[in-house]
Amino acid sequence: MTYIFIKRFKMVYVCMFLMAIFFSESLYAVKTSDIKTRRISMISFRNSVLLDIVGPLTVFSAANMFISKKSGNEAYEIEILSEKKGPVRTFSGMKIISDNSYLNHSKKIDTLLIAGGPGVEKASKNQKLLKYLKRKNKKVRRLGSICGGSLILAKAGLLKGKKATTHWSDIEKLIQSYPDIKVKTDINFIRDGHIYTSGGVMNGVQLALGLVEEDYGIEVAMKVAKLLEVIYEH
Repeated sequence: MTYIFIKRFKMVYVCMFLMAIFFSESLYAVKTSDIKTRRISMISFRNSVLLDIVGPLTVFSAANMFISKKSGNEAYEIEILSEKKGPVRTFSGMKIISDNSYLNHSKKIDTLLIAGGPGVEKASKNQKLLKYLKRKNKKVRRLGSICGGSLILAKAGLLKGKKATTHWSDIEKLIQSYPDIKVKTDINFIRDGHIYTSGGVMNGVQLALGLVEEDYGIEVAMKVAKLLEVIYEH
């Protein structure tokens, strides 16, 4: 029993040592002057898909591990917003804790993202949410949706005349309901101006990697992808 414990301890130590080397090497890819903390806010709602939320946010958290040591500041400050602060039940049945209500949120947001999921239809009828998105659209540097969250942006009138994508199961609905949107298929994510939309679920991870690349370069994005064991199809 003691032998097994020591062996496992050594394996953990080796893993930590290798990760430390892995992280330190990546620091040279980013200039200290380029590092500034950006607030990433993710909007969740009842019956949103948990992976749409934690997938992209994990990418930003991993990026923090790589580059925050160089400047002493975190690259990203991450938060989850919803109509009410506190637990939000997701489609899987698991609850995610919202840090704040978007109704009284006053902090400056760099990138505002909204999740998708079966709850999109109801969320699209939430006038408080739609008004918030319209207001923030003029203030944030980037606005984006994961999966079917694009339908909420469309309902708010923010995708009019723009190129956009969504989960494959919502493509026809997006085309038929919003003929003024230039819907793109078979694509991970797409940018039109300051607005970004992604395909379903794991394509949210691709979108987040794309945003990290924009902020800190391809090398950091590729190292994050390697750490998370995903292929970044940039």
